[in-house]
Amino acid sequence: MSNKKNSDNKSNKKQNTKNMKINEWPRHGIQALWAFITNSHVTGFVTGKIYTGKLKNACVPGLNCYSCPGAVASCPIGALLAGVFFYWVLKKEDCLVQVNLARRRPLGRWFYPTAKYLYCGVTVLVLILGAVNGGIG
Repeated sequence: MSNKKNSDNKSNKKQNTKNMKINEWPRHGIQALWAFITNSHVTGFVTGKIYTGKLKNACVPGLNCYSCPGAVASCPIGALLAGVFFYWVLKKEDCLVQVNLARRRPLGRWFYPTAKYLYCGVTVLVLILGAVNGGIG
């Protein structure tokens, strides 16, 4: 009897996993389209030059970066959110484990406070100066 329950549970888990993947397709399509739109400066990838047009004044959250050759906009708010969640919300130990995953030797004691205060502080400064000056582009 218990073997039948175990096999039923396994088949239900497989069915739920399959349904979740199918249900996530619209979300992934929208994310891919947004990533393409915000990184559509294709000539930047060829020339290696950063786009400096008027759209850089627009702050758009998504899969792009100010210094990417293909980015047509920038997202300092996304950088701030990532920094806040990674260095202020996540436990220090968990953060350091993630940061040191691919390293042969762990980073020094200087890394965490530098990243927590300097990175997040500079990002806030960029947001304020961008608002005062009408954009960061």
